[in-house]
This record gives sequence, C-alpha cells and structure tokens, in this order.
Amino acid sequence: MAALELVLILVAVAAALQLVAARLRIPMPALLVAVGGILAAIPGLPHVELSPDLIFLIFVPPLLYNGAQSASWREVRARRGPILSLGVGAVIFTTVAVAAAAHAFIPAMTWPSAFALGAIVAPPDPVAATAVLRPLGVSRTIETILEGEGLANDATSLILYRAAVAAAIGGTFSLGMTALRILVAGTGGILIGLAVANAVLWIGRRINWIPVVENTMSLIIPYAAYIPADRVGASGVLAVVAAGIRLAHDRPQVFTAAARIQNESMWALLRFVLESLIFIFVGLELPVVIRGLGDYPLASVLRDIGLVTLVCIVTRLVWAFPSATITRREERRRRYNVWPEVLFVAWAGVRGADSLVIALALPLVIPNRPLIIVITFGVIVATLGLQGMTLAPVVRWLGLGGAGRSRDDTEEARAWIAATEAALARIDRIAKSTTTQSADATRALELLRETYARRRTFWSKGGRGSLAGEAVRNEHRIARVVLEDARAALFDQRDRGQIDDAVARNIERYLDLQTMLLDYPDWDIGESPFE
Repeated sequence: MAALELVLILVAVAAALQLVAARLRIPMPALLVAVGGILAAIPGLPHVELSPDLIFLIFVPPLLYNGAQSASWREVRARRGPILSLGVGAVIFTTVAVAAAAHAFIPAMTWPSAFALGAIVAPPDPVAATAVLRPLGVSRTIETILEGEGLANDATSLILYRAAVAAAIGGTFSLGMTALRILVAGTGGILIGLAVANAVLWIGRRINWIPVVENTMSLIIPYAAYIPADRVGASGVLAVVAAGIRLAHDRPQVFTAAARIQNESMWALLRFVLESLIFIFVGLELPVVIRGLGDYPLASVLRDIGLVTLVCIVTRLVWAFPSATITRREERRRRYNVWPEVLFVAWAGVRGADSLVIALALPLVIPNRPLIIVITFGVIVATLGLQGMTLAPVVRWLGLGGAGRSRDDTEEARAWIAATEAALARIDRIAKSTTTQSADATRALELLRETYARRRTFWSKGGRGSLAGEAVRNEHRIARVVLEDARAALFDQRDRGQIDDAVARNIERYLDLQTMLLDYPDWDIGESPFE
C-alpha cells in the first residue's frame, strides 16, 4: 500500500470517527489518537515517513493562519493581559519547570534536551478544549483567552525550542542571547507578516479577482508569510498570525462575496483534514518511536510521562491565579467573579497537535530524541484523557454553562438593525432621486422596502427568541418544503433530457444559496469538529 493510499484511508477513517465522536460526545482528538494506535498495530500497514521539517511546514502555517483568521481582534485586544500572561509567561514558566524536573529525575536528559522537551510540551492546544466548550455555551471570554493563547504560545514555545535545539547541537547556551533572539525574532516575524498582508491587500484593490484565484491565494498566504520569516531567522509563527489577523480585518473590503463563501467551506475542510491527520499520526508514530527507545525500561518511560504531565498541569494551575490577580482588575472593579473562569482556563491546558508536530520535527541528531517524542506522546494522551474528558463536568461544576451567547445576540441584533436602516435609507434616496419611474421600478422598490422592513422588525422585537422569530421560523419551514419541490422538479426535467446538466447545476446553485439563507442565523459553515 502506497503512502498516498494510506493518507486517503486515514482521511476516510477520520470522517467516520467524527460521526462516532458526535454520537458518544467525546473529544475528537482523543478518539483519533486511540484509533491511530489501533491502526499502527495492523500487520502490513506501511509507516508514513516524512522529514521533520516537511511535517512542520505542511501542517503548522495553514492551521495557524486559519486560527488567526477566525479570532476576534476586538476580544483579543480586550483580553490581551491574560492572553499574553498564558501565551508567553506560562509557557516560559512551564518550559523551565519541565526542564528542571526532567534534568533532575530523568538520568538520560541533558540540559539542552530537557529544555527542548519543556518547550515542546509547554504550549497547550485549545483545539481539544474548544471542541467541548462550544456546545456548552461558556462565555466568550473563556473562548477568547484559550484561542488567543493558542496563537501566542506557539510562537513563544517555538523560539524557546529552537534555542534549545541550537544548544543541544552546538553545546552552548546563553540566556542573554536567547532573550535577544526572542525579541528580534518576534518583532521581525510580525513585520514580515504585516508586509505580506499589506501586499495582498494592495494587489487585491487593484485587480478584479476571480473567486477560485482568491482562494488559491489564501492557501498560499500562510506559506508566503512563514517561509521568508523562517529563512531570515524571524518567527514564522508570528508572521503567519500577523498576516492572518490583518487580512481577516480588511478582507471584506477587497475580496468578493462568492470568494468569501467558498473560502469558509474550503478552510473548514482543509482544517478538518490536517487536524485529523495530525492526531492519527500521533497513534501511528508511537510503535516506531518506542522501537527507537531500545532497552529503555517501560516502567521508566511511564514514570517519566507521569512526571512531565504532572509538572505541566501543576505549573499552569500555579501560574494562572497570581496572573489573574494582575490581569483581571477591570472585572474585579465591576464585582465580577472571575475565579471560576480562571480555574477552568487553568484546567483546560490540554496538549495536542502542536506539541506532536514540534516533537516530530526534532532533528535526528538531537540526543534522546526517541525518549522526548515518547514523553510528548504520553503527555498528549494523558492530558486528553484526564483533562479533555473532564472539561464538560468541570464546566457544570463551576456553573459556567449557558452563559455564552447573550451578548453576541444583542450585538447581532444591533448590527442588523443598523444595516437594515441603512438599506431602507438608501431605498428612500433612490425613490426620491428618480422623478419618473416605471410601474415595475416602483414595485421593485416597494418589495425591497418590505423585505428590509421585515428584517428590521424581526431584530427589533428580539430576534430569533421572539414571537417574530417564531413566525420567521415557520415561514422558513414552509420555504424549505417549497425549495425541495422546486429542486425535485428541476432534476425531473434533467432526468427526462429536457435540460442540460450544466443548466441544472446552475439553477441548483441558486436553490442551494436560498436554502443556506433559510438556515441563518444558526448556520455556521466554518465550524470545525475540533473547535
């Protein structure tokens, strides 16, 4: 079986597992890792061998870019204190603590190898945590902090990781030079990312885009930001994040509506495939890595995994509360009890795909490389099992469920009212600016005015939770039945040879867009099974 065939099989398995995970209400990453381990035990299944640098280059830039695109810049700025505290401070603290514990209690670990291990397992991955959070309706604050931390902690850990790898290979380490390297790499990465984003926006404002070209560009952008930054020694991670946030803010002014709809579908699928393959590779890689340990005792491996996992969990808990005392003053002034949220965020430090990719990207000449990868694998599995599976009960215990969308609903209603009022004002101006109008033009303006007035009434009276909302839902149920009959009639004509397939597809696209509009506002084409 060729490697390509294996990858295709793994994607099909991941799709089937998504249905299982939804039915059993368990985190998708945990299920993928378990199935990956089972697949690895199948005799004759080939091992997919990719170079460490290739693994990192394939998976990290697009996933980071997509995360940055979906982040709320307003919320990230409002929560920058806890985000930076966890994404930078907690990562450094955990790296040092893990390195000290590994060097002290794992005889084979040199200081550089111990610091490399610490940098690899230090950053939590919000993917598994948010998979559980969204159905529970937790506050936007928690989601923002976890997602924002995920954007910041990757850059911090990668800079520390590369410093540790350089020390392991070269045999020297300088704290001052490492701090300077962090500052220069971070600043350079942000500048390069912004330059790439500004270049894309500049080009986009001067040419007429075609949707497929726009979305091809969106696939290239994360690599266009990452590779130049990485080549000059800057932070490729921060370059991708900066480009993603910048383009997410200004994209509606440049790209077409058709491209944006296509873009969300494309990235939802790409994210699913990449994240699925990463977690399955965790399980598939384990037997190979274990064989690389040679005669290292299994009991010692399990002890080492338990030690590092405990340090990761405890250091996050220890860091979170003093950090919150400093960074959450505004909420305390409003007598807002932040401590249940702080405790939950501290507990949600699940390790995942990021740590795995970084571990697999270790140069082959690094001392103790197999042991570092096995420990990383063990920490991922342990945190997915211990923390990931208990997130939902912890949410209920802390009383954080059901708090999620009231502010979003209020802001959505306010935005819709403003948009519909602007549309109605424009309709009135068009009607007044035309001295003579045909009957058809007058009727068209009346229909448009009626449509936008109904939308304004819907949101003014409370949106989807109101009596107006129930009336709209009833209308949508009827409209869906009507569209189903229209679609059936369309394909009946096609099957009888009365219309061409191309004509049928063109009309079907219009009917599909109408169906998607009927599903609003509950429709979210960009939702990931991992988030």
